[in-house]
Amino acid sequence: SQVFDRAKQLKQATNELGADNIHQIVNKNLDTYINEVGNYYSAVKQAGKDFTEGYTFNYEKTGLKPILDEIGAKIEDPRIAQNYANLMQRVGDATEGRGFDDLVDLRQLVNEVKYNSGTISRAQSEKLDLIKSNIDLEIKNAAETYIPNSKQWMDSWNNAKLQYSEMKQLEKNVLFKALTRPGIT
Repeated sequence: SQVFDRAKQLKQATNELGADNIHQIVNKNLDTYINEVGNYYSAVKQAGKDFTEGYTFNYEKTGLKPILDEIGAKIEDPRIAQNYANLMQRVGDATEGRGFDDLVDLRQLVNEVKYNSGTISRAQSEKLDLIKSNIDLEIKNAAETYIPNSKQWMDSWNNAKLQYSEMKQLEKNVLFKALTRPGIT
């Protein structure tokens, strides 16, 4: 696929990082790749939304609020606390409408909480994984109920999640290599 080819190109370009080409690799190649993955993810999400008019999920049943409160209460760094507050605003936005696309957004936000909230305990990480699994099950059940040819949509959804995860890892690797390459200041 085009996204897979772009990822391979980016990995190769990263290996060739130098002071003379770092700007091009990070700005052009990485941005293009991130945009392609984001566009695919958004298209799959929109396709699901188009068929799920009238669907709502029960936020309380996700079990997310107690773990979010627990994680937030333990953040001491003011910068991390501000970032967490912004993330909690996005969770609030995703749970306000409670439609299918909001559920998909909530799943992504659970990942962001897990990976961007500073230090969380193993138990908290496991709770977030369980909540994410429950959200995945709810997405699957809603897709099977509302989306014609739900298997095809689920295949696309699973592919979009995989590509997004790979993109996030590649993004970290490219930026890390860019920042730690000898001769680059």
